[in-house]
Amino acid sequence: MHAKLLERLVFFSDAVFAIAITLLVIEIGVPHVAHGPDAAHQALAALAERIPQFSGFIVSFLVIGAFWANHHRAFGLVGRHDPSFVWPNLHLLLVIAFLPFATGFMSENVDEAVPNIFYALSLAAAGLLQMRLLRRLLRPENAAPDASAAEMRAILRRSWAVPMASALALIVALIVPALATVSFVTIPLFGRLLTRPAISSS
Repeated sequence: MHAKLLERLVFFSDAVFAIAITLLVIEIGVPHVAHGPDAAHQALAALAERIPQFSGFIVSFLVIGAFWANHHRAFGLVGRHDPSFVWPNLHLLLVIAFLPFATGFMSENVDEAVPNIFYALSLAAAGLLQMRLLRRLLRPENAAPDASAAEMRAILRRSWAVPMASALALIVALIVPALATVSFVTIPLFGRLLTRPAISSS
């Protein structure tokens, strides 16, 4: 019974992550190119105008993918279902489902500070909510028999990466808004730096 409940929770979460990632591309409006001798030029110009949307899509796709990967790894280490998992998980999924809007708002106003700050705060909220969920999940009493304590510690350390990158993005957004999104490429770097002590100690 507990295994089935845990499985349903994971399947539902996977579906929300998948839908959120899919909705990201819907935020990119498909340009209409009129027939004529300059149709190729119009098409290329329309694509060039959407470079901020493409960039926002790629960044958000990778960030949501990172959230899903951590979620996937963490639940893979859990050996039992607990009702206390449900609401922290739903709170995280609430923000994940909201990210396509935050991405679209930022991508349409890439040179403005407020949309970039809004986007960074949205990702920071998701990062903090994931940390809250992981701390509840990765308790010793919830661990599967074959779960690695070192891996559990590494996941908890790695969960700081998105909030740290979001804090950097907030600072950049106040100075050069158009470069704020680039700050999120530091997530893998922060992840490596944060897990290095856990790996070396194991």
